[in-house]
Amino acid sequence: SIKRDMPRQIKLSLTNICNYRCVMCPNPRLTQKRGYMEDALFFKILDDCEAAGVKRLSLGGTGEPLLHRKYLDYLKTAKERGFWVSTTSNCSQLTNELADTLVREKLLDRLCISVYSANAAEHKRYSEADNFDEVLQRIKYFLEQWGGSEKGIEVNMWFLQLPGVN
Repeated sequence: SIKRDMPRQIKLSLTNICNYRCVMCPNPRLTQKRGYMEDALFFKILDDCEAAGVKRLSLGGTGEPLLHRKYLDYLKTAKERGFWVSTTSNCSQLTNELADTLVREKLLDRLCISVYSANAAEHKRYSEADNFDEVLQRIKYFLEQWGGSEKGIEVNMWFLQLPGVN
């Protein structure tokens, strides 16, 4: 029999809906139906990953994962089942309450923050979103909580420089 190598980590898009229209992202041009992952599919993927020995999940990809109303439930389930979990987010939905829960309960192993902008004008050009100050405050709050904790979460912040945009 042929032994197939399994991936060490899978990227799971909980939704293909995003509240941004970033200039470098293919999401705004998707033609597929928009929607949210359903419970049955999420749990089947976890079961399949466990059976295959894949214990690392990245929640995010095609859309903004924090827009999924069950994001926190899915995250808790994955952690309870022993998965290492990462999320990539634009942090527009990272409320203080969610930040407190993520840090206090150590529900993430890594948070990748996708901001790409240093000021409101760049943010609007880059993402077509007019929420830079709000997002900045949400990120600062999360980092304050994270900095005062045992730092069980790795934090990455991405900045993609695009001439004429940021």
